[in-house]
Amino acid sequence: MEEQPQQDTNFDPLFVRNMLESSLRIGLVFLLLVWSYDIIRPFMVPLLWGSIIAMAAFPLVTWLEPKLGGRRGLTCTLISLFFILALVIPTWIVTDSMLGGLKKLHVAIEAGELRVPAPPASVEEWPVIGERTFAVWSEASRDLDAVIKKNSEQIKDVLGALLKRMGSSLMGVLMFVIALIIAGGLMTFADSCAAAANRIFVRIGGLKPGGEWAPMTVATVRNVLKGVIGVALIQTVLVAIGLFVA
Repeated sequence: MEEQPQQDTNFDPLFVRNMLESSLRIGLVFLLLVWSYDIIRPFMVPLLWGSIIAMAAFPLVTWLEPKLGGRRGLTCTLISLFFILALVIPTWIVTDSMLGGLKKLHVAIEAGELRVPAPPASVEEWPVIGERTFAVWSEASRDLDAVIKKNSEQIKDVLGALLKRMGSSLMGVLMFVIALIIAGGLMTFADSCAAAANRIFVRIGGLKPGGEWAPMTVATVRNVLKGVIGVALIQTVLVAIGLFVA
């Protein structure tokens, strides 16, 4: 009867050591990726918007750059600064006006100088809310302090929601400002960014169709932007006509 060959159950120490080292390296790389994602996560949306703005606004760079002596850095800085000011200045004016109005309202209420006129009789005829609105309005015209004390919780809820919405809007403006700054940097180094994106697309999809994805993405973004701007202009013209006719 033939003897069965015994299996070698001894582990190669070198193999075990290499396996442990590889496992540790993979684990460290994974932790590094997780930490990197946590760091850049707040900036992912501004980075995405900055990329879209850079692709959409780059034709403006190619038009303005020769007029500024071929200085692309200066061109992109001026374009980004223009859009940032166009966004920040109206936001500042509106926010300052709203806060100033709320402050004046608070001072007038505290001083007892705020007077609510009596409601017209037609208010009571409003559907659904007419009677309730007329009653509260009438009571406020007679004794505003009593109405404020009676509805203090509802007023606090409304003011809290208003301030929360205002804070969210200001945070959105801040994120958009960061996106514009990122867009300025991407436009400044547009050639190297385009080459890197093209290499990534080619690595993912091959020379064909991967090599066509970069220009296709840029064309899609610009065409969508043209459509959005066109619809916005049409709506603006229609609103202006409506206000003029009214």
